[in-house]
Amino acid sequence: YISGRIPIVKLNTGQYAAIFGNGYNAGGSGKASLFIVNIQNGNVIKRISTGVGNPSSPNGLANPVAVDIDGNETVDYVYAGDLQGNLWKFNLSGASKGSWKRQYKLFAAGEPITQTPTVSKHPEGDYMVYFGTGKYMENSDINNVSPNKFYGIWDHFNSTVKQSNLITQTVTSTTNINGKSYRLVSQNTVDYTSNNPDKGWYLSLPLQGERSVSDAVLTGGKVIFNTLTPSFGTCSTGGNSWLMELDYLTGGMLGFQALDTNGDNLVDSTDTIVGGLGSSTINFTPAIVRAQPTSDGQGSNTSSVKEEYKYMNQSDGSVTKVTEGASGAKSRRSSWRQIILD
Repeated sequence: YISGRIPIVKLNTGQYAAIFGNGYNAGGSGKASLFIVNIQNGNVIKRISTGVGNPSSPNGLANPVAVDIDGNETVDYVYAGDLQGNLWKFNLSGASKGSWKRQYKLFAAGEPITQTPTVSKHPEGDYMVYFGTGKYMENSDINNVSPNKFYGIWDHFNSTVKQSNLITQTVTSTTNINGKSYRLVSQNTVDYTSNNPDKGWYLSLPLQGERSVSDAVLTGGKVIFNTLTPSFGTCSTGGNSWLMELDYLTGGMLGFQALDTNGDNLVDSTDTIVGGLGSSTINFTPAIVRAQPTSDGQGSNTSSVKEEYKYMNQSDGSVTKVTEGASGAKSRRSSWRQIILD
């Protein structure tokens, strides 16, 4: 069974394809695999097995993220996690499908990875890959209290990264500000420039049963993700969440105000620097919308944009809005359609 958004990509053969993992409740060999499927006729162009899984312990590959590294609008690499906690890199950069392959296992987390990874460029070269661990699909998952983490892995060394190569960040405390719960997070240094550099970071999720299953978002030097902790109550709204906002290179708490903690709908020096915001329901991946500048009524803007709004679906059926500091990046067109009049 497949869940989540499936990427539609242009391959280096010129074909267009849907790419997805084999999903969950796998039969047959039980090995986690990546499918590359022709979107015109549904034929399987290629199936790439990870080699991990068997009929008695079937594995499932979650939905992947596709990356174009040379800007020619074709997919070159694919990252995806599996139910056994492995984060895989696949190489689709060749001009023929015979060269496409499983590149290597980037990381072994030890807990299921069910969210789609998020990828950004690293200032020292290559890419950072972000993902959390945990599963929330089956009845038995509610009672699972295994410890989980959120990771930022530097894919730069063409080999598997070990946890000992990563810097640990932790939730240091929880504080109440204006009736809302916030987390403070460590700011341990991650060294990417020495002869023996660190290879990323991870944040330990401190609550029993806390996990990260919805996709992360990158904006303005921040990695933003929700965690959830299920509730055992049958009449509850499912559990609670923490909206985390961390430095994308270190996983530590930001050095500036990111959230509106004093409730004035502005983010400025009067707010407190925090690393996360608590919620009494389960929140999902946020959509981020830039605030509009004020106008003098004559077509001229009278204020710069300093805020963005995050809108999140919640497990009680509502939508919540959170004010945060604007990223500073300008909006740009991501696609367009030309309309021709006869």
